[in-house]
Amino acid sequence: MYGLSKIHKQYVPFRPIVSSINTYNYKLASFLVNVLKPISSNSHTVQSSFSFSNWIQANQNYNAVMCSYDVTSLFTNVPLDETINISLNKLYNMPSPPSIPRTDLKKLLLFATKESHFIFNGCFYDQIDGVGMGSPLGPVLANIFMVDFEEKWITNNINTFSPICWKRYVDDTFTLFNNTNDANLFLNYLNNRHPNIKFTSDMEETNKLPFLDILIIKENNQFQTTVFHKKTFTGLYTKWDSFIPRKYKVNLINTLLDRFWKICSNDNLFNQEVTNLKQLLIRNGYPNGIINYNIKNFIKRKNTTNSTTVEGPEKLTISLILPYVGYQSDVLKKKLCSFLSKFYGGVKVNVIFRNRFNLATNFKFKDRINPANKSCLVYQYLCSDCNEKYIGKTVRCLRERKKEHFNALTKSYVKSSIANHIHMTNHSTSFDNNFKIIDYANNNFELTIKEAFNILENNPKINENNDFQLSLY
Repeated sequence: MYGLSKIHKQYVPFRPIVSSINTYNYKLASFLVNVLKPISSNSHTVQSSFSFSNWIQANQNYNAVMCSYDVTSLFTNVPLDETINISLNKLYNMPSPPSIPRTDLKKLLLFATKESHFIFNGCFYDQIDGVGMGSPLGPVLANIFMVDFEEKWITNNINTFSPICWKRYVDDTFTLFNNTNDANLFLNYLNNRHPNIKFTSDMEETNKLPFLDILIIKENNQFQTTVFHKKTFTGLYTKWDSFIPRKYKVNLINTLLDRFWKICSNDNLFNQEVTNLKQLLIRNGYPNGIINYNIKNFIKRKNTTNSTTVEGPEKLTISLILPYVGYQSDVLKKKLCSFLSKFYGGVKVNVIFRNRFNLATNFKFKDRINPANKSCLVYQYLCSDCNEKYIGKTVRCLRERKKEHFNALTKSYVKSSIANHIHMTNHSTSFDNNFKIIDYANNNFELTIKEAFNILENNPKINENNDFQLSLY
């Protein structure tokens, strides 16, 4: 677990993050997200800032006061047991309930949440309540709890001070009231509904209110929308002289323009954001010609209706992640795409370049995991008597794989090339310092490839013929 500072808030609190990538229940959590998705939204839910911008521009003529409510530390205050029971009740009351038995699904949900371990300050912990940011289930469970909260206390609310409109994105809401007093009364009402959930509120100032990354402007009971920047925004973007492909820098311009286009409600507001963007990009070292060319090209594409349809079967997209080393990487990408297009017309390759050296590599703020507890790796065993090597892979933690090799010394039904080598040579059985990690991977497929390359390069003598079979075509 580590913390990300909320520099835009008073006293700079930390947002706790429990990174669950490559943990033993990560794939289970990802699977359960799809099971829970149908009950994680309602008519109040906002899917994105773009959809909200479209909604508010289509709903005008409100003579109302704008107010924004924010749930205080929603993720860490979600009551886990209560939310799991809410999920199960909703899922199994649907016309088409899940095919998984209710008791089994409950066990899986508990296994993917309460059985999540993390390291902090050198110690292992279990998160027994709340949902952690960093797990695929975090946002879904938070949304399910808030959907149930809204159905109980907002949708069917008949108080005279109830909001005219209530829209929510996870823990942020946009609301409309008849007057400021109603907004304050409703805040007090909300804060007395559930012991875990407390709200704070922000009222409109000079007919303006920020929500997500949108600034909502009210003029003559009409809503206009433009881009909102927090006070902590410094204007720093990816520098033009950054060691990344040129395409990524150009795509930054197009991405920001597309964001302005979708959020700004009229041409004047869009042009104003474009003017500000030009100045910021110049401050970040972008050539003026590059900026102007891409802005003109973007506007031209948006104003041109392209009715061309591509016929034929959809191509299979393959993504390749390669290290970025400069100009040579761009040349390799062109040759690779040309080769695949020529010989494999049904394949579309998406080359992603990654720079292994960035600012974060110089600041190790996470707890270091003991090598014995690391997983999805290629390891090497070195015999302390004859210096012969064995190279293998495991998707589990190295400690468990070492135990299997050690158990094979006394259990004949457990196969191990290392144990066979020790039996035949009568060499030392000490395993304490004989193992080391030589490579990592993100999945078993990549792991198999890396194991193959390490075996071919090092030719370990302890490996037997059936340890790894490599076919060359």
